[in-house]
Amino acid sequence: MLRTGFQLLTCQTWHLDRWDIQQLRAPFDRIYFNLDDGAWLRFAGRKVPLLRNHFYYLAAETECSSGLDARVRHGFIHFFKEGLGPKQVAGFHELSLGEHLARLAAPVFESLLDHSLEDGNAAPFAAGLVGCALAACGIGASLESPGHPAVEKVIAKLDAMNYPPLDNSALARIGGMNVNAFIRVFTSDRGISPQAWLRARRIDQACHMLAHTTLSIDEISERLGFANRFHFTATFRKVRGSAPATWRNTTLSNPQRMRSSAPDRNIVWSQGR
Repeated sequence: MLRTGFQLLTCQTWHLDRWDIQQLRAPFDRIYFNLDDGAWLRFAGRKVPLLRNHFYYLAAETECSSGLDARVRHGFIHFFKEGLGPKQVAGFHELSLGEHLARLAAPVFESLLDHSLEDGNAAPFAAGLVGCALAACGIGASLESPGHPAVEKVIAKLDAMNYPPLDNSALARIGGMNVNAFIRVFTSDRGISPQAWLRARRIDQACHMLAHTTLSIDEISERLGFANRFHFTATFRKVRGSAPATWRNTTLSNPQRMRSSAPDRNIVWSQGR
């Protein structure tokens, strides 16, 4: 059975006065669609301009930096890919989605800027663009099943529960297996142990909250079920290589410092799984 979904995180347009981010690497994928020329990414040693009314796809965990030569209206969609197992498409890609789709997308991103379109109503539009982007990158053809129904069942349950800190015994009960057999099957399907997978997914969600909400470190720690902020910080540092506050302030920089107009709202979607 194929798992071909994704989890939308946000779809917005900002006026950017600055975009001097030294490291854009993050666990979520991004689609960029700017309404003006002037932005660029530095990827694989090259400075790549982001042309107006063009679509670009930045895959999760891709290392690159960004900057501006002029003020721009910056449209973006952030999302998690789902069901890819160990297969991931890395890198930065210009998408050939056609002039017609660009003409349709431009007024939607403009309406997000002036708030004539509510953010929640942009979800179907964003989901359509993500589907087109993944198809253009050939991801749809390479998706494959995790293999074992117990793994599917456990992951679906964890998705719905927002990745609580369950031990292997609890996970095995959800999958209807004994503990040792479940660990073997899960590790074979996902390439890592159940606990390593769960820890990584919890930190992925933490990155989402750090990037797209104004929740404090304590609030994020509590929502994700960590014992306290110190436990959360230690786990985050082990997975991402820096403390949560450092990641928020330097990896994606401070959005309020870079943009001159943007909604002060916590936009947290969970669409298209």
